[in-house]
Amino acid sequence: MSFMTTRLLAVCIAAALLIGPVAGIARAQGPAGAPGGMAGGDPLGLTADQKKKMDAIQKKYQPQIEAMQKKWQPKFMAVQKKYQSEGEKLSKDQTPAGQKKMQALMQKVQGEMKPLMTAAEKETKPLQDKVVKEINGVLTPKQQATLKQLMAMQQQMGGGPGGPGGPGGPR
Repeated sequence: MSFMTTRLLAVCIAAALLIGPVAGIARAQGPAGAPGGMAGGDPLGLTADQKKKMDAIQKKYQPQIEAMQKKWQPKFMAVQKKYQSEGEKLSKDQTPAGQKKMQALMQKVQGEMKPLMTAAEKETKPLQDKVVKEINGVLTPKQQATLKQLMAMQQQMGGGPGGPGGPGGPR
């Protein structure tokens, strides 16, 4: 997945990033602590009741998340498409000059993306705040802290700002 697609998902469906891992864990696991399901067990230790509530939160907000994605994805993809060919060519040039050109291209792309990102973040913030409030109402303080750590790890692995790749895709 390209850098801009990754950024799009991180920004435009920030609420989905909060709901998705938790609801995914809820669906992948049997009763809390049961073997099977997701590798590594259930890191949140969700109860059956919590899993049911998390699925309900996801179901409740999914239409809004999809509407935001439908609105913003074409805008982000247009910028990606505009620079994709040049990025693909530059990604093959591993010389210092090629890398410098890639950095210049990334700055150009980031400059064009910044107003889109700002607008998308502004629009998604109220929904994200609602989702966080509801999720926090379901989770214990310890589970909230664990979820926060999981989300930070997801961003570091490419699910948010600073993710891998560039206009030409993963590098």
